[in-house]
Amino acid sequence: MTDNKTKENLATITEEDEELVTDTSGTPKFGRLLIILILVVALICLITMGSEWLYT
Repeated sequence: MTDNKTKENLATITEEDEELVTDTSGTPKFGRLLIILILVVALICLITMGSEWLYT
């Protein structure tokens, strides 16, 4: 009788753990953010260098 409850509890814990592992919708994508940050900095540098070249 207690063995069935234990097995049910273990099955429930395992299913919850699988949901926690596979649920990545809320985690930020640091790789994408880093690439965007690098591209924005490069764009700002190009604009700065272009404006210096144009106005000097």
